[in-house]
Amino acid sequence: LKNSASSLTNFKMIYRAGIYLLLSFTLSWTVDSLKLTLIHTNDIHSRFTPINNELKDCTAADIAANKCFGGAAKRMTAVRRIRKKYKNVLFLDAGDQYQGTLWYVLFRHKAIADVMNALRYDAMALGNHEFDHALAGLLPLLREAKFPIMAANVASDNEELQALLKPYTIFTFDDVKVGVIGYVTPLTKKLSKAHEVEFEDEIQVLTRIAAQLKEEGVNMIIAVGHSGIQMDRLICQKIPNIDIVVGGHTNTFLYSGKPPSVEEIQGPYPEIYNDQGKPCLVVTDYAFGKYLGFLKVEYDKELDRVTKWKGNPILLDNRFHASREMENILATYKHQLHEFTSTVIGSTAVKIDGRFSTCRLQECNLGNMLTDHLVRKVMKESDVRLGENGDSWAPAPIALLNSGAIRNYMIHTAGNVTLEDAYSIMPFGTQFKLLEVTGRQLMDVFENSVSQYWPDGPWGRFLQMSGARVAYNLSMPVGKRVHSLQVRCGDCPIPIYKNWDPEESYRLLISTFMAKGGDDFSVFPKVPNHKLLNFTDTELVIDFFRTSSPVWTGIENRITFV
Repeated sequence: LKNSASSLTNFKMIYRAGIYLLLSFTLSWTVDSLKLTLIHTNDIHSRFTPINNELKDCTAADIAANKCFGGAAKRMTAVRRIRKKYKNVLFLDAGDQYQGTLWYVLFRHKAIADVMNALRYDAMALGNHEFDHALAGLLPLLREAKFPIMAANVASDNEELQALLKPYTIFTFDDVKVGVIGYVTPLTKKLSKAHEVEFEDEIQVLTRIAAQLKEEGVNMIIAVGHSGIQMDRLICQKIPNIDIVVGGHTNTFLYSGKPPSVEEIQGPYPEIYNDQGKPCLVVTDYAFGKYLGFLKVEYDKELDRVTKWKGNPILLDNRFHASREMENILATYKHQLHEFTSTVIGSTAVKIDGRFSTCRLQECNLGNMLTDHLVRKVMKESDVRLGENGDSWAPAPIALLNSGAIRNYMIHTAGNVTLEDAYSIMPFGTQFKLLEVTGRQLMDVFENSVSQYWPDGPWGRFLQMSGARVAYNLSMPVGKRVHSLQVRCGDCPIPIYKNWDPEESYRLLISTFMAKGGDDFSVFPKVPNHKLLNFTDTELVIDFFRTSSPVWTGIENRITFV
């Protein structure tokens, strides 16, 4: 009996020790590690309804062929499934919700705020297009958003912006603190209407704030922002305290494995960098809401690093039904769009290509159409006096258009063109100017066109043109990449192309955005005697289709590479 009592006592001690060890292990896992599911979007550009592979609204045929993707209603279904399946979910957006469709033209921030609030985003970083209508266009979104909107490298004297715009946000999952820092490209100053704000260097600001958060006891740090894939990679490579970078701006498609649709893979998902002695992951979600970024990670608190990761962007196809709740939200706006979507303004006999991947890297026929019509429209309507001898056939024989002014767009062969199409092609409401530059200044303009030429993140400064033929040599250093340049003579009785002359003067048509030095066209603000023209970019598009249909402009070797 004594032995039995002793055995029972020993059993109880072992049992209690086992329970203690089990509890200790469980508590240790809870405190020292985190399983986090990160979902993310970027560059939605006001695409609230599903699109096909050519970024147009879906037709019945697209739906039947399972070639209809994205849209806020499918996204809501996908997000809810993920939140139901996984415990710790963080939903981020990397900017550029603004601009791109008639939805933004008509409703500005309102539809965006309603949709994002319904989707229950956890945080958003500003993109450059959020500044397209200056602070007057940005502040209403900051007021109505039910989630923090961030940009740590933005400074302003505007008191309301200071109060509403956050540098970072801290979330807590399973006793692990996750800091999320926002950033946006300083080029916003040149790309948009950010007149009342200043921008700091992303690396410097993120380094400083990440170190500050570590000192305050934050464990895992995520940077979410809108500076493009090259900067996203640099952030991972240079900042030791960053664990994950969620990027946007360059519409980069990262994917591991066989691509699920037509997008060309530009790198694995995630990209992994170990420059700072521990893994740092870069993810981005292409654009336009076609996919939903999806990354599962395990973070070890003791090691202070992400130890496991797995994921890929999820193609939002017919596996995801349209949420009725979101459809009801969108319905309140759709009836106001009907007049624009149903009004035909012209037609095209050829495919019109205005994609970023084309117009920002090479000649595109939409660029040719718009610049040609800009010259033609000014000839017909301008009161600008022609040459003294009456031999000028045009007020300006050359038109230059930064490709960033052309939004991501394509129309199928032999299709009608509507008002909605026109607003989608050029929605900014930007006007144009006529001015005269020297030959040397003109060369600087063309050099700037290819000063930031990145195939995996094309910039909007790349020029489309009428009245010029240029050959670039990209193997040359920046500033010496123009191999040859010919320009159309405006004072010749019969227009011909002549070799560029540094001593000659040239009359140009450009946008007011470029005239103010946007996209680093620093020559134009120095040029005197700008003449403002009395029509906008959207009016140019509408007039083109109304007066020129059916249109059939092609590629004419205006831009070549050697």
